[in-house]
Amino acid sequence: MKSLFTFIACLLLWVPPLEAKSPQVSAKLKELVKLRAQVDTLSHGLAQARTQAQDHQRASSVQISHLEFQIRQEKLRNASLLKERKNALESVQAAQSKREALTTPLRETIEILRNHVSKSLPYQQKQRLQTLDQIETELLSANGSAAVSLSKLLQFTEDERTLTQEIGLGQQVVTIGGGNVLVDVAHVGMAALYFVTSNKRYGWAQWSNGQYTYQLFASPEEKQAAQSLFETLQSNQRTGYMELPLQYVAPQGGKQ
Repeated sequence: MKSLFTFIACLLLWVPPLEAKSPQVSAKLKELVKLRAQVDTLSHGLAQARTQAQDHQRASSVQISHLEFQIRQEKLRNASLLKERKNALESVQAAQSKREALTTPLRETIEILRNHVSKSLPYQQKQRLQTLDQIETELLSANGSAAVSLSKLLQFTEDERTLTQEIGLGQQVVTIGGGNVLVDVAHVGMAALYFVTSNKRYGWAQWSNGQYTYQLFASPEEKQAAQSLFETLQSNQRTGYMELPLQYVAPQGGKQ
């Protein structure tokens, strides 16, 4: 094609008589040259288009490969997450079953201790019952731990045992004559509870008809014995002989 173009150019340059004699040939030659230029332009454009198409195809292939790799990775990740979820659910169910297995006997123990406190000497009775209520509430909460509740119950029973072995002073509200009064109290283990009001009236917690009631002492001897007990305890004297007011009648009906 290049040789043909060169031959035509030579004819146009070196054969003017022919151009003069044959203007139609000259026009055809010019048209041929123009067409050739258009062909070259189109050929170049086609080559560029082909190159761009190939580049786009290669880029698309790379993107497709990358997407396929990501899809495979996500499938693996999804399978791993499903397995972890299954294991987590099984662990939660196992823990829940274990918790339920421990919750029932712990609640039964709490109820036994609550009954014990309700019938025992009413020293700080309200606070002791509130402690049991709090342990039960924590046990039944969403984040409750049977192990923690068991530990607290063991500590509670130890505290109850300690109360039976000590003589101590405190303050609490008692019901006297139908009214609530804040008094000083002295408990002798869990065998006897005495109180004194702010105006120096003395009395004790007496078991009668299946419950404790607070009774004021009537005789001078009882009042004097109670006063001596409080004075001795307030002086931090915890050893030696102490005379207790009256004899204490236990809930079981025996005497101490």
